[in-house]
Amino acid sequence: MTHGRGRPATFDQAAQDTYLNLITSGIRLGDAAARCGIDRTTPHHLARRDTAFADRLRDAKTAGRAVRTAPENLRHGDPSTYTNHACRCPPCTTAATRARANAPDRKPTPVHRLPAPQNPPAETKLLMLADVS
Repeated sequence: MTHGRGRPATFDQAAQDTYLNLITSGIRLGDAAARCGIDRTTPHHLARRDTAFADRLRDAKTAGRAVRTAPENLRHGDPSTYTNHACRCPPCTTAATRARANAPDRKPTPVHRLPAPQNPPAETKLLMLADVS
C-alpha cells in the first residue's frame, strides 16, 4: 500500500518480521532476502534509516550466528568448518588439507614446451644476391 505517490512498499512490517525470523533461524542474509522477495541491500538501507529495525536486525544476526555455530549444526568434513570454527576433528582436518593441496597457488604451473626444430631438407639451394651498393 502506498501513501500518496510512489510505488508500493515491498519491505513492509510483515516482510520485515519474516526476514528477521529467517535471520534468527540461522539463514544467511542474502538467502533470507531472496526468500522474502527483496534485494539483499534493502534491509541494510532500512537499518541505516530506522534505528529500531537496526537494533532488531543486530539481535537477529547475533541469534542466527549462535544457531549456525552451535556444535550440533556444524558441517563436519568441510574445510570452512576447520578454518572458521576451529574444528579439528579428523574429517574437518582431512578436508582442510585437501583444500590447501588443491589451492591454485599450490599447483605447479604447467610447462608449455616449444615444438622441436625441423631438420632442414637434404638439398638446400643457395641464392647469390648481387651487391648493388
